[in-house]
Amino acid sequence: VTFRDKVNSGLTYEGKTINVVKDIDLSGVCGENINGEKISWTPIGDYATNTELIFKGTFDGNNNIINNLYINEEKNCQGLFSNNLGNIKNIYLLDSNITGNEYVSGIVAMNKGLVESCHTQSGAISGTHGVAGIASSNNGGILRNCSNGCDISIKNSSHEATVGGVVAYISGGQVYSCFNSGYVYGEISINANINIGAVIGYNISGIAEGLYNTGKVEAKKTASGNRTVRLGGVCGTNSSGQLKYCYNVGEIKWSGSTSTTYYRGYAIGQMEAGTCQYVFGVAQKVVGNLKSGSTSNYGIGIPKANGINSEYFVDDSNSEYPVLKWQIKE
Repeated sequence: VTFRDKVNSGLTYEGKTINVVKDIDLSGVCGENINGEKISWTPIGDYATNTELIFKGTFDGNNNIINNLYINEEKNCQGLFSNNLGNIKNIYLLDSNITGNEYVSGIVAMNKGLVESCHTQSGAISGTHGVAGIASSNNGGILRNCSNGCDISIKNSSHEATVGGVVAYISGGQVYSCFNSGYVYGEISINANINIGAVIGYNISGIAEGLYNTGKVEAKKTASGNRTVRLGGVCGTNSSGQLKYCYNVGEIKWSGSTSTTYYRGYAIGQMEAGTCQYVFGVAQKVVGNLKSGSTSNYGIGIPKANGINSEYFVDDSNSEYPVLKWQIKE
């Protein structure tokens, strides 16, 4: 808490490292009943309060657990961190309960730096737009070796909305070697388009490689009017981005008005532009709508690790499907 308050007073910690030396239980700091009151966690680098606040140092969780992160605010840019240009690594988030408005995540709302080996393992994260387990927006930053197991959901957005299990938006950033096992849900309760991806919601000119999903992905429409849903087992919408070496074995489900145009792909909802290579889904269609862009070496069924890419994946006797190399090392 002292460290957070220093960052939120204007210190960036550039060139410095914060080491977590033991598990942290936040239930005494934030929760539904703190001395009879609901108290939300204030994010580190609280962008909603001051857009100049940002973390630029290194935060090393040293594989310790942070329990009971609680946020219930009608604010944007909510998460453990709000704004990052540094290095956040080696964190396990358990039993998180996070609700915000736009750009809501477990680890960091807006990432322009490096997030590595961070895992949101249990709990629920919700908002109206830009909701994800690890990073809401990855704008020129890097995510690698991360995973999400939380329930991730969006609803009641006033405009086009995006949700992803690991990351909602990639804008010129990079994502490597990540997976989702959580439930990802998007509800269209007003006349707005929606992008839903089990790992990535929307990839704009980003590079994404070595990703997979085992969790359920679902969209539901409760509003009238013809809107577009882009629903993908790996990525909802790929726009001028690069997707390589990915697969999905999770369920893809849609329900609601038949007047809605929906593009459902077991790997990618819609390809607006960009490239798709060595991307696999457990069933048809692998790509819901190929509007533009190029595809190669993709198909139905999940190959062995060397059929996807052995740089990222390895066959595991304890799993029916290939897993990421860093999972075996742990």
